[in-house]
Formats: sequence, C-alpha cells, structure tokens
Amino acid sequence: MLTLTPTGLGAAAQLQQPGPEPARGAQLRDGRELLVRGGVAHVERVGGGVDVEAVGDERAQVGGAGEHHVARAGLAQGRDAVATPLGVQRVGAREADVGGATSVTVLPFDEPLGLPEPFSRRIARNTSSLLISESHVARVTDPAGGAHAVEKLTDDLARAAWDLFGELDGVAAEQGLEAALQSLRPRVEQVVSDRALAIARRRRPVTGVSEFPNLHEELPERRPYGRALPVLRYAAEFEQMRDDRAAQPVFLATLGTVAQHTARATFAANLLAAGGIDTVTAGPTSGVDDVLAAYRTADAPAVVCLTGPDALYGEWGADLVRALRDAGARHVVVAGKPEAVDAEVDDSAAAGLDALAFLRRTREELSA
Repeated sequence: MLTLTPTGLGAAAQLQQPGPEPARGAQLRDGRELLVRGGVAHVERVGGGVDVEAVGDERAQVGGAGEHHVARAGLAQGRDAVATPLGVQRVGAREADVGGATSVTVLPFDEPLGLPEPFSRRIARNTSSLLISESHVARVTDPAGGAHAVEKLTDDLARAAWDLFGELDGVAAEQGLEAALQSLRPRVEQVVSDRALAIARRRRPVTGVSEFPNLHEELPERRPYGRALPVLRYAAEFEQMRDDRAAQPVFLATLGTVAQHTARATFAANLLAAGGIDTVTAGPTSGVDDVLAAYRTADAPAVVCLTGPDALYGEWGADLVRALRDAGARHVVVAGKPEAVDAEVDDSAAAGLDALAFLRRTREELSA
C-alpha cells in the first residue's frame, strides 16, 4: 500500500513484521540492515510507536508497534549535494524495506541545504514509488530471511540489545529511569568518538566529502529552515573547511611521468580538496629543473607537496627539496613515508593519517 507521510515528502511501504520473538531479532532486522549496512536512518521510539524528526516543524508519527525509518541522517551532507545523496537515498530506502520497516520516508536530496523544492520532493516521492511499484520490495515479508550471515547478524544484535535493556531495567529499578538513560551517555559518547576518529583517518569514508570531493562544485541555493536541525553530521568538520576554502593553493611537485606520479598526486589532491585546499600540478617531469620551472609558473606557492615513486624520491628528491626551499617554498610535504626522501621535510601524508589534523596544519601554513 502506498501512502504519503504527514510531511508530504515520502512514501510508506506497509510490510508485515516476521514473528513476535525478540531474541530472533525480527523486530530489529530493519535496525541491523540500516545501521550495519547503510547507516542512514534516524529513529526514535516513543511508547508503542516511533517519533521521527522530519523536515520543517512537522513531525511524522507512526502509531502501534511499527517502525518508521527516514532515509537520511548523519550521512546526509551539504556537499556533493546531488549524486551522492541520491544514492544514499535509494540505498537507505531499499535497505529499510528489505529489513522489515513498517513505513519508510525518503527525504529530498537537498534537505541538508535548506528547505527542499518541488523537484527534489518529487524525486524523493518517486524513489518510494519505484521501489514499491516496480521493485516490489513491499510484497515480500522478509526478503533477507534464511540467509545465514544475515540471520546471525540479526540474532547477535538482538541478543546484545536485550542484554543492554536488562542492564537498563536494573538501573531503572534501583535509581530511576533518568539514571538509566544517563548511564547510556558514556557509551554514546564513545561511539561518537570512535566514529569521528575513523572518519578523520578516512577508514570510514564519506563519499563526496572526505573522499572524492569536488572542490569546484556549485551548490544549489535553498531557503533556510529558520532553525538548526539537531543532526550531527558525520563529516561536519570536513564540510566546515570546504565552506571556508583556503585562499592559496598547494603546489604538487610531481616527480617522473604521469604513470609514475599519478597515484600519489591523485591521493594528495583528493586529500587536500577534502579540506578546501586547491592544488596546482607540475605535470610530467624528468628532473629538478622541470619542477622548478612549473613552480615558478604557478607563482611559487608557500606550501609544496612532493608526489612521486619512492625510487625517484631517493634518486633526486633531496635535491628537489633543497631547490624548492631556495625558490621560496616555506613548508614541504611528502606524499608517502618521509624517510623515502633523504632531506628534511615538514610533514608527510600517507594512507591512515589523521586527515583532519593534517589539513588543519596545512591550512595554518597557507594562511601564515
């Protein structure tokens, strides 16, 4: 059955819930699908129903024992505001349906930017219509049922949640409900901290923001909500740096042919773009003189990043660092391990680094 939510921004697929046994995770299958596989739902249980924060001042209310899922939340972003949100929108809605949600609201792709417009609302509504009427996700009671991996994951989550509820019941019986809720705060803060570190180190990438950013994108303008939405975006710190772009670029001192330097040059350019920093590339080079000529053509930026293979770092990387410093480079970064260059460098960038800390240091050098 296709129904619109009270916000008028989505569609509801009415799905039967498989079985009453909590230990089997039937009622938590949708949470498992979204949090583990998609991570795109924001759900608040209120009594026997679910209260979900929606666009504007209205709130969608679903009664009974059902679960209402909204296909957006922490992963929603104000950058890469069309392609990536549309993908998250579709995946989130499908996984909610597959997971057994009673109803699903798909919010418009431009919702993080401000008040959605008719076009984006129509796309959101059509996403639900396509999933219901063409993909027939609402016709199967439990599409993921029977798969051992899915069943095991569901059962593990249900048992862990049941144990936690037992702990909360014990605290509530001795100290009251408020104390039980407060006992959750350290666990929530730990999860937030662990997730923030994973995003900062880009072990948990956010496409279009911390990975594959489009530094020169033009965001559509939307009217403001008039109030701050209480959503902690996963990559909010990256977005803040993107909103405040660095005035000066970083010069990528590429060593060797395109085939030799493209991997590290692309890595460095994407990393810097995630922090609102543009780059100028030297291009194919065969020695120190080629890089210096490109450096002077680029007006000798203060920050330089060496990008090339370790073999060329060892062959003429040290001479290049000295020559760049003589030409005006104040801060030299190497893409890769710093020991690969037989010269003193100021910073390094490699997979697994704390990207946020690196970007802050680089932006400070650019503004000095």
